[in-house]
Amino acid sequence: MKYKLDSEVKQRLIKNILFYREKMNLTQDFMAHNIGITQPLYNKIENGSREMTVNTLVKITEILGISMDSLFAEEDDNVTMNNIIALLKGKNEKDLEIVEDVMRTLVKALENSRESDIINM
Repeated sequence: MKYKLDSEVKQRLIKNILFYREKMNLTQDFMAHNIGITQPLYNKIENGSREMTVNTLVKITEILGISMDSLFAEEDDNVTMNNIIALLKGKNEKDLEIVEDVMRTLVKALENSRESDIINM
């Protein structure tokens, strides 16, 4: 079943799909193959000349490793968090543990810096 989206929402959806696909260096061919459609049909979805089914939309979120909310989010909504998630998609457990350790160190340094700024005021 296809649903018609209002023009603004549709443009935001297409923009976000394109953003995340390019961020992950995925081709339209790759997306189409993993969705189970042809590349020309996927191209029409991405350029807005063809509506997509809810099933296709769900498959896109699964391939990109993002939430449905991310596809409909305004530009500033959770962009940083979604960028981090997209960067980490497909990394192995050991790599993720290293990233977590680095992030904990950075957050601690940030907290210490803020505390230092408060004390120096």
